[in-house]
Amino acid sequence: MNDAVIRLSEAIRALACPCGILLYGAKQDLPAEGVREVNLCVIVRDDPKAVEQMLYRSLDSELAFNLLVYREEDWYRLTADPTSYASGIARKGILLYGKA
Repeated sequence: MNDAVIRLSEAIRALACPCGILLYGAKQDLPAEGVREVNLCVIVRDDPKAVEQMLYRSLDSELAFNLLVYREEDWYRLTADPTSYASGIARKGILLYGKA
């Protein structure tokens, strides 16, 4: 796993105390140059909108990043539906922290 992705995940853990973090997308210029942008799904117990806003304001990362934040109860409800976007993230994403 890319060190910058790990540092970003650790910063999210420190700020938001999430239930889980999944990596569900990454972009790179060339294979030898590594990752330049990531998509992360963050599962929280608190208000997802407030957490998302706080994270975007607070995080400083060498990587460009996009966050998709779900409330824990919504995450489990949506992942039970195999046609939902959340279900696709759960199936194909890489768990960086917690449970999903």
